[in-house]
Amino acid sequence: MPWRLKQTPPLVEDDLIDVVEAKLSQTVTETELFNIEWEVKQFNENVGKETPKKTVDVVSEYGRLLPAKPPSLYPSGHAKIWWLFAFLLLLEGFMKYAKKALTFEQQADLIISRGLVCDRSHLMQCLQAVNYYRLSAYWYTFRISGDPNDNIQPGTTLDTVWRRYRFDRQLRLLVMDAIERVEIAIRTRIVNRHVMLNGPFGYLDRATLPGASVDNHRKLLEKIRTEAEYSHEEFVRHYFDKYTEETDLPLWMASELLTFGGLLTIFNGLPTRTKKDVALDYGLNVPILGSWLRSLNQVRNICAHHSRLWNREFGIKPLIPYRETFPEWHKPVTITDERLFGIMTVLYFLLKQVAPQSAWRSRLVMLFDQYKDIPKRFMGFPDNWQDSPIWK
Repeated sequence: MPWRLKQTPPLVEDDLIDVVEAKLSQTVTETELFNIEWEVKQFNENVGKETPKKTVDVVSEYGRLLPAKPPSLYPSGHAKIWWLFAFLLLLEGFMKYAKKALTFEQQADLIISRGLVCDRSHLMQCLQAVNYYRLSAYWYTFRISGDPNDNIQPGTTLDTVWRRYRFDRQLRLLVMDAIERVEIAIRTRIVNRHVMLNGPFGYLDRATLPGASVDNHRKLLEKIRTEAEYSHEEFVRHYFDKYTEETDLPLWMASELLTFGGLLTIFNGLPTRTKKDVALDYGLNVPILGSWLRSLNQVRNICAHHSRLWNREFGIKPLIPYRETFPEWHKPVTITDERLFGIMTVLYFLLKQVAPQSAWRSRLVMLFDQYKDIPKRFMGFPDNWQDSPIWK
């Protein structure tokens, strides 16, 4: 007989996760694995679709699927995979997306009903230019905390929300300008060091990029060759017209066709000594520079897809230099890594070295002055951010 859980009150989905995790260390037979899959599918078909998403009484149903005792025919790793698979199937019936598509008129009426102060026709123009989901991120901080209907604070106007959107758009352009300068400068250093050691075509041999896996090296070459094949760049056409026996570009040309991600692949593939030399060019060590490149690649992609920078916590965070070696990153202002302030500080630190004549910092201050009503704290900027030695 299958093992059953004791009677308990209905569980919300987060609680159900705990139930599953409690059983993850058990192992099951092949027959029982098949039975679990079949039983869960039956449960979804017969019960799940009529069960509320947020509160589900699945204890007895889930308990019905658990074995009487943990057999040992399969290692626990397999059991964990199957228990998770069974759990996902179990929740499938409860987690269907139920929201319906709305017309622009319905979208406008919805946000007006939640408290946004605006002219309806102007709001509809905005929604047609910038979809509801994208624009909602800019009124998100105006929502009334804990309100089940997502109502927003009284007096919140469309003009206020739209200013935040415009600010973010100008901020992206500024960030992209800095990333472009930094990316080109670091790419130049990486390529120069590699070709001086290995020649123009050394990158074709994975031995010159020992940090790259066989698969990553293969993908890198495929990417370069594909870009070259379909490129309309004059330098590519001229090269292959003139050097008819060549099938690959020298690295200093190939690198012009690479994305930031491709540059990151080359950096990660460099021998340790070469990576150290590149990092030392900027007064850094390899782990810090590597993390910065990964973070900047993420931010570059965000900007390229016109996504939001303001009020965003980044998944790939830059390493902040150690207090003992780099005290200026910690006193009198602590540089944090969660939000845009850390990224902007990294960019300015590098910009001062690769483009010391740049007026980028002044342009940032001018943007902040133009939008003084935009809270900088949502980007991680403290009030005294300009007191940091990095920003001097």
